[in-house]
Amino acid sequence: MDKRFWLILGGIIALLIGVFVITGGKADNSGSNFAGEPTEIQDDDRIVNPNASRDVVLIEYGDFECPGCGALHPVLKQMHQEFADNVTFVFRHFPLTNIHRNAFAAHRAAEAAHRQNQFFAMHDLLFENQEAWNGPSALDAQGVTVEQATSIFEQYAQMLELDIDQFKADFASEDVANTINSHVSSGRTLGLNSTPSLLLNGQSIPTPSSLEEMRQLLQAAVEEASQDS
Repeated sequence: MDKRFWLILGGIIALLIGVFVITGGKADNSGSNFAGEPTEIQDDDRIVNPNASRDVVLIEYGDFECPGCGALHPVLKQMHQEFADNVTFVFRHFPLTNIHRNAFAAHRAAEAAHRQNQFFAMHDLLFENQEAWNGPSALDAQGVTVEQATSIFEQYAQMLELDIDQFKADFASEDVANTINSHVSSGRTLGLNSTPSLLLNGQSIPTPSSLEEMRQLLQAAVEEASQDS
């Protein structure tokens, strides 16, 4: 066998490893094709305020185990209140499973809660209690195992008074995994590789460093949309 054969084989193996990382330990892209333009709102998007104006749309690609996303969470939550009518806020799954070992399970928990109309209630619990379920990291080689984290997520489901049997079934379902992978696929299409990643009216923007900076960005976008209408 010549050198070219081994180069091709190595490329195939590398591709399969990449798919494995993206899907959170399962080399299966079924259900991960994203329909439509990823900069536009999709049917499977998780929208904080679905009745808000669509003139300004902020899409966050987030990872529930990402410290940066956790730090941004209270800022965005404040913006949800201040711009509830004028900005549509969208969250998309983007678990970085190669560095956040419990992330995919956390996103499963949020999607399972969505099946009982409690996505953002679970979303808030996950971000606001990251330290309780974080997986192993460079700073803490022990961390929390996926099994331990899953047990914690079930406690959150009980706190939200979800049907726990349905939650467990949805948590483990292929449909939930496919939804998460679909969001990841859309992010990859956009060239994203980190979290949090923000799109304001389809344009990638740097993560604001403060509440005031975020407020100014959104206010400017609202004013521009008002002038254009």
